[in-house]
Amino acid sequence: MKQNVILCGGSATKGFTLIELLITLTVASLVIATAWPLWGGLTGEAILREQGFRATQLIRKLEEAAAAGLGNSQHGIKLMNNQLILFRGSNYASRIIAYDQVLDMGVNGLAVSWQLTGSGSVDEVIFSKGTGVPSRSGQIVITDADNFKATIDINSIGLVEVSSAL
Repeated sequence: MKQNVILCGGSATKGFTLIELLITLTVASLVIATAWPLWGGLTGEAILREQGFRATQLIRKLEEAAAAGLGNSQHGIKLMNNQLILFRGSNYASRIIAYDQVLDMGVNGLAVSWQLTGSGSVDEVIFSKGTGVPSRSGQIVITDADNFKATIDINSIGLVEVSSAL
């Protein structure tokens, strides 16, 4: 039986035993060790999803600019070195560099690839001036280190949407 010791202040003090502290630390360590990999997966998925939606928004903006005839020019995207480069011009080589927007997809171990059909350069999609119809259609696939994927579809009439995430 424990006895309470009364100190000068007049109150009884109780403390934790060494065994109680060790058990608490062990349980806390087990919880952290179990949750840590799950947390890492969740943050990786969130980054992938955010990059997928960000790329989709920028491509939609580009398609709308071409459909509106902004700058009296076509607009396009190019995939180069894990970057999506959005540009103004009839192709990447003759673009107006001052209007380039670069979305670096290589952050946090993400990789980008695409499978496109249609005419024109294999690494470019050009949206026509006035209509926004793309020169190529297909998918842009963003993959993370855990092999989760976000897929952006560009269809033949210019509709751009995330078809799957994860």
